[in-house]
Formats: sequence, structure tokens, C-alpha cells
Amino acid sequence: GGTGGTGGAPSVHDLFASRPDRERLGSFFDYLKPGERPGAPSVVLDPQVRAMSADTAVGYRVRDETNDRVLDASDVRAVMISEHGCLDRLLEPDWCANAYRWTVWTQSCVARAFPDAADAIRAPAVIARILYRYEREILRAERPWVRRVLERDTPAKAPAVLCVAAVRSNGRSNGRARLELTDGWYGVDAALDAQLTALLRRGHPGLQIGAKVLVQGAELRGGDEPVPPLSKAAKDVHLALHFNGVRPARWDAKLGARRRRVAVPLRTLRPDGGACAFAVVYVERVYPGTWIETDKATGARTRRGDRAEALARDRWERARDAEVERIKIEGGAWGVGSREVVSEEDARGMLRAKGFLERDVRRATRLRVSGVRKLAPGARSVAGPTGAALLTAYDLPDDLIATMTEGSVFAVNDLTCARAFADGSLELATTRATRWIPLTRAALAKARLAPMPTPRVTLADSGQLGGPTLPPGAEFDAVGYLIHASAPTPANAPRSQWAFLAISSSNYSSSDLLAVEIDARTPETFVSADDWGAGRGWDERAMGGTIGTIGTFTPPGPPLALRNLTYVAHDVANGLKVARATELTDVTCLTGTNGPRSPRLGAAREALDAWIRRVDARALVDRVRRLTGSNPGGSNGGSADTHTEDVPTGRVSVGAFGCDGWSLSQAKMAEDAAMATLARKREEAEALRAAGLDDDDDTAGE
Repeated sequence: GGTGGTGGAPSVHDLFASRPDRERLGSFFDYLKPGERPGAPSVVLDPQVRAMSADTAVGYRVRDETNDRVLDASDVRAVMISEHGCLDRLLEPDWCANAYRWTVWTQSCVARAFPDAADAIRAPAVIARILYRYEREILRAERPWVRRVLERDTPAKAPAVLCVAAVRSNGRSNGRARLELTDGWYGVDAALDAQLTALLRRGHPGLQIGAKVLVQGAELRGGDEPVPPLSKAAKDVHLALHFNGVRPARWDAKLGARRRRVAVPLRTLRPDGGACAFAVVYVERVYPGTWIETDKATGARTRRGDRAEALARDRWERARDAEVERIKIEGGAWGVGSREVVSEEDARGMLRAKGFLERDVRRATRLRVSGVRKLAPGARSVAGPTGAALLTAYDLPDDLIATMTEGSVFAVNDLTCARAFADGSLELATTRATRWIPLTRAALAKARLAPMPTPRVTLADSGQLGGPTLPPGAEFDAVGYLIHASAPTPANAPRSQWAFLAISSSNYSSSDLLAVEIDARTPETFVSADDWGAGRGWDERAMGGTIGTIGTFTPPGPPLALRNLTYVAHDVANGLKVARATELTDVTCLTGTNGPRSPRLGAAREALDAWIRRVDARALVDRVRRLTGSNPGGSNGGSADTHTEDVPTGRVSVGAFGCDGWSLSQAKMAEDAAMATLARKREEAEALRAAGLDDDDDTAGE
């Protein structure tokens, strides 16, 4: 009874009759996987059914034992018209043949997998399934996923569960395997990328015939116009599948479109595996923001920190105001006077020609993130790696940035994968389609997800450097007093500088100094140690008569909190721990209300203050003098404002350490020889260059 949705055609199937009591396929078969259910052996099936493929299904003839007949696709169409009320004008032969093919194949798969489901391949069951399709697709105009994608009404990147119907090529001839996938209604060709092709060749069960896969982030290639799924033109288009967008699906998963995207585990992403459709990330570190300006004329990109961006913006605004004044004067103050009036359009053209109409600047926020994992039953913490990545986000609003604290969790969509680093982490970047959804700990607990972040180490003792928790290449935080800062080099466009800091140590007799190399990729991103807020260090003018007084010494400058330093090496001969400060490093002067904001920093400062009262401050200063050849305060007869030092280019004379002294080149040689994992920082710079954010182009004048 009733009518369908096409010209008053009668309904042939009650779609909702079985819905209240309908079970999932897995539940119906007691959650036994195919082949696990006991019963009669599958040899009782027709040999054609046991050998059935998606290609041979269309030629199979189903048996109708009630009427003692066998039916092929055309016979089933005739039965649907004569016995079930389907309209001849709506039931096209091509549509019926396609529906027959996929119904027979899927029903034969069920019959092979579960011996007591042999009736699934009989005529009544097959006809009932095709009537269901007729009701939904023809009468109710509910198009399946493959058809909507081919007709360009649903983007190919939308998530869907598809079934592998056939392997057309294993990729040995052209390096790319090809499959035929189906949503149960229509088939579509699919080309696999190199990673998926390799999995197919290795016999991965998730890509074998009959396996179901979750596909998201696919691309439709081969044409730009909509094509009907049964037309000849449909054979020329295919889905391009990428490793990061394909995941195995449950054997009883419902085929077709998914309502929402599924999060991809961060640990499974590959740099050459395409985009990541959706991921859940745990924020481990928030790095200082950077600003990327693109020159509209040359396309050159310049990266700057917050301070450099403020200066660049101020220079540009002053230059633009001067140009506007010049245009006003040449145009008779916009028409006042005897000169020709300059129209607003002409004025905008003049400003645009000189680059003063607007600046092309983007803000980049960089985060060190890790993934989450499913908790095992009864477990309180996850086991195994969760993956790690350096995530760069562009043009985020201030209110969102304020919520990106260390320990926060977000669901993020549409990420690009640039490359992998030496330590296995990835370089990820957002796109214009990326959206951030904050997740609470309660939401994670409800989904039984938990992070396993890398412990953040705040240095309380220099002895930790080089140990199991802080190997070369590891990031760490520290609290220390600046003793001396060398002159930035090169003088006209500084990119490098060395700073020597006193940090606490459990070894009071031969305490280690921390030598930090400020290593900037460009002068625009260089931040001098002079701008840290602690002056140039402990010269004799600042220390006065207190220098060398053990137990009563008060440091002349405030302590510094240095975040995101990278440990490089231990210079045993000179008693130095060497670290590097990059554009990811943040330095805060701990004065007044700007004191330690975390218990770790507070504990590190307490340890530092306790240590500094027990050491000979003059001995620390003298050690730095011998190492650098510097003469702070003009103690050798020079003026207080002029002194020389051998860092970074000279070599000091033989001193108390019985060698030629210590120089930058020696530290770099030690680093390059022993610190393989430190290559990650250099690779991060290469990743930015690969992403089109390079600002090291000498021809651009940067």
C-alpha cells in the first residue's frame, strides 16, 4: 500500500517494517566473524556461489524453489514488474542488471561466510533486496554515496565505508595499484598511492577482496563534469586514495556514507600519505608565534618574531604615511588648489605600486603535539606510543590562541603532512578548512581515550643534561643567571650570539656553566641576549664589591626562565654544557609579578638561589673570561664601554684548562660528531622551506 515519491508510483517495500527489531549484522551472527560460525560446511553451496566474484555475479542465475525456476537479471526485472508492482518505465534494464550484480555478490559473500545463511542467495532474498533498492533509490530518490560523488553532489573527500570488490592491478607495471570499490549499490575504480600499493603487495588483509575500508579525504580524478554511475564516462573517472585517508573497517560495518569523520591516530600518519582528515591532538608545548610577510612583487617570504614584526609594522606605517602625504601634495591636497585632483582610485593605484596599500602578513602558531590512544579495559593509562608532530597553525584568532595551553586537547580537521623528522615525528600544517574543537578531559574519559605526553623537563640540576631524561637533541627548560653575552655576529645583520649562564648544580666544586648559542635562521628572527632583560651579565660595575663573597652574594640581575632550549653537548674539558636557542625558544625575565608561573619553574629557581649562595661568584666570572677572552668592565685598563673577546671567531691563549681554549667551532664539531638526533631542528627548518615558507632566499634580499 501507499505510493512512492515518483509520479505516484506504488510503494513496493516497507522500509520501516523491520527497523524496530533490526540487528547489526555482527549481533545477528553472535559477533562471530566470517568463517567462525559452526554449521554445515560451505561445500553444500553451489560451486558457482563458492567461486563467486563481483565480475561473475551478473551472469549467475538464482534459484526460486517455490516456483521451481531459475532467474537471471532480466527475469528478476520481469518478476518485479509482474508480481511486485514495479513500473516498467522506472525500472531500466541497466539499473536492474547493476542492482542484480551487487546484490548477488554480497548475498553470496554472506552465504559463504555463514553456513546457516545459505538462503541469502536464493531468489526470494535477492528479489527482496532489489525491491528495497528500487524503493529507496528510484521511488524515494535516495542516492547512494558513489552515485552522489560521481554526480558531483557530494565531495569525494566525504567519509564513507566501502568494500573491496576486485583488484584490477597490483601496480607492478606502473607503481600504482587499482581496485574496484563499492558502496553496495555502485562500483567505482580506485587508484592507490605508493604506501597503499606496498601494503597490497604485502598481502595486507585490509585490502583484500571482500574487506571493508573507511575512506576519507579521497579525490575524484579523470574529469570535471558530473557523470551517471552506469554511463561509459564513469569508466574514465576514479577515486585517488591516500594512505592517511584509508583505514580498515569492521567486517559488519554498514556500507555507504558516514555522518561524521573518524579521527586518524597520529601515530599512523605518514608524511607522503596525503592529508589528514581528522585527528585528536594533545598540546605538549606552545612555541613563540611568528609572523610571515609575503612581498607581493617578488613573492619572497620573511619570517619575524613578535618584536621584529612590531618594528616592521611601525616602519611600514610611517613609510605609508609619508607616501600619502607626498600624493596629497602632488595632487593639490586632494583637489584643494590649482593642481589636478588625484582620484581615490589613482591614489590607491599609486600606493599599491609601491607596496603601501596593504601588507600580506600571516601569523603562525606552532605547537608540539602528541596523539591519544584507546584505554584498555580496566587500565588507567595508555600503553605504547601515541605519535608526535610539530603542528603549524595559521591566522588563529586571539581567543583561540589563549585556550591553547600545554595540556589542552583539540579535535582538528584537514591537516597537511609535510615530512617526517629523524626522531619519527611529523611536520603538520593547517589549511583554510581547518577547524579547532576543544575537548575536555571528561569527553576523553567518556570515549576512553587518554594521552601519553612526553614529560616536560625543567632543569633543576645541570647534571641532568646528557642523562637518560635529557639526551642530546632533547628539549628542556631552565632557570639561570646571565653571566656574559658575546657580541652578536655578523655585526651588520646578526644571526648568532653566545650567552653564558649560571645554573644550579649538585657538584659545587666544579659546577657546570650553560653556554647557549642563539641560532637564528635570518636576522629578522634574531633576538639578542641583550633583550632578555638581564643586561649583558655580571660585569664588575654591576657586581660592585660583593663579587666573590660566598654566602652573602646577591646577583645583580634577575634570573631568566628559558623555555624550549635544545641540549647539544657536554664540553668536559672546559666544564660547559652546550645548548641552542632557536626561534622556538622563549625567554622570560623573572622579576616582580613576572615570577615563575609553574611549580617546576618555581622549584628550579629555589634550587638556583640555594646553589648561587654556595658558589664563588668571582670564580664563575673568571671562568667565562678565560673561555671567551672577554674583559667586562674594562678591568685591564680599557674603558667600560669597550672590550674585546675571542667569541665567536678568535682563539684564546692557553689558560687554566691546559688547551687552546673553547670556541664556537669546537662546540659545533662536537655537536655534529655526536648528536645525530639534533638534526630534527634543522629538518624543521627544511620542512618550512618545503611548505613554501622559506625566508633564506639570498636573492630576495632577506
